[in-house]
Amino acid sequence: MPEESEISKRIDDLHRRFDDLRNYLDRRLEDLRSDVAGHLELISQRLDEQARRLDEQARRLDALIAFQHSALRWTITTMVALFGIAVPVWMWVLSLVLRPLLR
Repeated sequence: MPEESEISKRIDDLHRRFDDLRNYLDRRLEDLRSDVAGHLELISQRLDEQARRLDEQARRLDALIAFQHSALRWTITTMVALFGIAVPVWMWVLSLVLRPLLR
């Protein structure tokens, strides 16, 4: 049977090993936390960049839609105006041409 002093030495050695293991795990955990924080910051920056690019695309799309809407409105207005003028003028010209033929 080992002596009490030897058991005490083994217990102290065991405590020292546990302290070393605890310190090692604390360092590794701190390294992991800093690595994860760095990666999360990088991901956050990338997401911010993508959000800015998406906002820019949305602004361009809004401008394009506004332009297309304006162009469509101008086209429809022009067509209605021309149709409103051209049809009566065409009918008047046609009546001038056909009137002598039908008499």
